[in-house]
Amino acid sequence: IADIEKNMGMVIEGVSTTKAAYELAQRLEIDMPITETIYKVLYENLDAKSGILDIMRRETRAENEFININK
Repeated sequence: IADIEKNMGMVIEGVSTTKAAYELAQRLEIDMPITETIYKVLYENLDAKSGILDIMRRETRAENEFININK
């Protein structure tokens, strides 16, 4: 990442944000599969195609599973 940013001469949008979001999600124990996959592609050399396939193969869940409607 450092080499790419150095050669581009500018900051690549989202790289530092991905790291911060991933670390926050880990600390708060929040499942963020897209952020986690992007983090692994950027920082852990995960093959992007493999990461996409892993996300697509995940078991589906309700998007609002953490909302308490009985407040």
